Amino acid sequence: MRPEQEITEIIQRINQGTASSTDQKKLDDWYNSFDDSLSVVHKDSDSSLLKETVWRKISTQIFTSKTSKIRRIYLTGAAAVAILAGVVLYNYKSNTKDLSSGVRLLDEQGNSAFISSTVQEFLDSTKYVELASHSNDLNVRVLKTGAGEFIKVILPDGSKVAMNSNTKIQLKEDFGLKGSRIVYLDGEAFFDVKKNNNQKFIVRTKDQSIEVLGTKFNVKSYADQSETLTALYEGKIQLTKDDYSLMVSPSELVTNDGENLSKVAKDLKNTTMWREMRFSFEDVLVKDVIAQLTNWYGLQLEYIGEIPNQRIAGQLEPEMKLKDVLLVIENLTGGTCELKNNKLLIKFSK
Repeated sequence: MRPEQEITEIIQRINQGTASSTDQKKLDDWYNSFDDSLSVVHKDSDSSLLKETVWRKISTQIFTSKTSKIRRIYLTGAAAVAILAGVVLYNYKSNTKDLSSGVRLLDEQGNSAFISSTVQEFLDSTKYVELASHSNDLNVRVLKTGAGEFIKVILPDGSKVAMNSNTKIQLKEDFGLKGSRIVYLDGEAFFDVKKNNNQKFIVRTKDQSIEVLGTKFNVKSYADQSETLTALYEGKIQLTKDDYSLMVSPSELVTNDGENLSKVAKDLKNTTMWREMRFSFEDVLVKDVIAQLTNWYGLQLEYIGEIPNQRIAGQLEPEMKLKDVLLVIENLTGGTCELKNNKLLIKFSK
């Protein structure tokens, strides 16, 4: 039996849950035997070379909530080509979602203005849009980004905020003037809070409150996603849910599943990859990964059947074509994707 055929059959057994420990060892040995130096394939490259390149990096972890054991899913055929995840980058953007930098500002009367920036400025860590210089005619209360839009702004108190796609931040009416500096978040944002010993900075989401004086942290709390994630980079924060509070230190991640808070110390690199316009997820529920993808691509989402109760890990580049993203989703979840106009239908077996 040719090595390629044997590996393919092993992968099929792994995905079916019937592989032996010998199968797993053979696949690991095969995978580790390749050189990772080849990392860029252009669109006019030979298809067999493309497949060979992607195969060298093709493992994605799935975390099953019923057990603590981590199992891997390996993809074959066309799905292998779809796993670009930082390994294969195309030098063209046909059929991709164009990412942009911009934010809509609204006041209490519903008046609005739009601030546009550039992707280059968003990716430049030194570039921020000063809200005060763009809102002379508006008493800004709400900042909103749309699908595929990102922005970095400086709030009236001097704090810096980077906003992910489809994110809304509402400022309390007396923000920065008296009392605490309170913002309400629906979406994901990275806060670099200007220290003020006389005014606490409070971020309130759908299910928790975060209180700080001056620090750097990332909060992901979308109304349509199952969990709220809070990652602390500098300083300390106090996180409160209902009547329970906990202190969070740097390099700690807090997960709020709507009922409980869990805190772990870990490398937080993946939590802010979105600030580089890279889509990265680690130990995230399938439902939440799909919801976040629709934020980036601006899709309407509909499900048929039960969504797998699994956690997955991976990374997608902004250059990745949507059709390949959908292949990844299909092979990770066992579902089928149908895209018509701007509506994505995902079917799962009953």
